[in-house]
Amino acid sequence: MPTVTRYQGAPRQTAETVLPKIKALDSSFRGRWFALLFLGALVSMIGPVIFGTAMWIREYRAGGLGIGDVQHSWLWHVAMVSVWFLPILFLIEWMTRGKLLENTVEGVSGMGRFVTGRLVAGAFFVEMCLWGPRMVTGGVRQQIGLSRHRHADRTLAAAMVAELVNRGDGLPIGELYALANNRDDVFGDALAYLMFHEIADVSKSGDRVWLCSDGKKALGFA
Repeated sequence: MPTVTRYQGAPRQTAETVLPKIKALDSSFRGRWFALLFLGALVSMIGPVIFGTAMWIREYRAGGLGIGDVQHSWLWHVAMVSVWFLPILFLIEWMTRGKLLENTVEGVSGMGRFVTGRLVAGAFFVEMCLWGPRMVTGGVRQQIGLSRHRHADRTLAAAMVAELVNRGDGLPIGELYALANNRDDVFGDALAYLMFHEIADVSKSGDRVWLCSDGKKALGFA
């Protein structure tokens, strides 16, 4: 007799099977952005260390500040530079929104070659010093963003994802709304939470919801 091979479809998902994935995604998100925040804090100290070291060497060679020939430690110089240098870096990053070098290149177009080279070189150095503050502000922004969804019903969000996975296509938003038992605020919070994680997205007309490809990968449903 010929051998018959039977293929079984993907297992049906439920809120109980998806919820652990949702919680793991939250934990991974917090850990990843906290690590980036911590790394950014370390990188932010590169500028103060460079300038503080230069000031320390200069003072050491001069034999002191000239007032009682006081010689401060290397750590003191780095700390003093950090007091004024770091706020300036964070202010520049906040004002330029990560586009300092791009704005400088556009602003110096048409200037002389010598001036353009100097300004771009200076902007490039400052841009490197901004990597740390950029990572710190990005990490803080993402942590705050997730904390705004701390009250979102994860179980409902998991049920919505399970329904989208089982159907394999976008759904009318009304079908997902039924899962919230007609609770507008609970449904809105859960949907906003899924959109924050880029798990789901909504059509421009607001009548359909679907799973994003990156969201499927993050939850293991790709």
